[in-house]
Amino acid sequence: MLPFLANPIERIVYTDSLPDEVFCISGVNALSEYSMLNKEKNDTYAIAKEEARRLQIRTDKEYGETRIEIWRYNPCFFSKNGIVDKLSLFLAMKDMDDERIQIELETMINNMIW
Repeated sequence: MLPFLANPIERIVYTDSLPDEVFCISGVNALSEYSMLNKEKNDTYAIAKEEARRLQIRTDKEYGETRIEIWRYNPCFFSKNGIVDKLSLFLAMKDMDDERIQIELETMINNMIW
């Protein structure tokens, strides 16, 4: 499904301290807003790589309470209510191994009006 569209995530980092800047909600917590899936304890946010460079967030490649997805484009450009758009979210999560996530992604994308 959608073989020619690319995953928007360039890389993933973790942090324990977020600046006061506004990020878009992404990952499972974003999917939970569009589906029946429950939220995760830890937050996931998406940010454009240019913004990440500008903010100079202190990050780690493996550890931290908050997951930050560095996107190839501005994830908030198409967002609604601070949540990444459905198509971008699908592309970001489509390769995850969790069957629950795959079911909810499939339902979400099939219910979109094209």
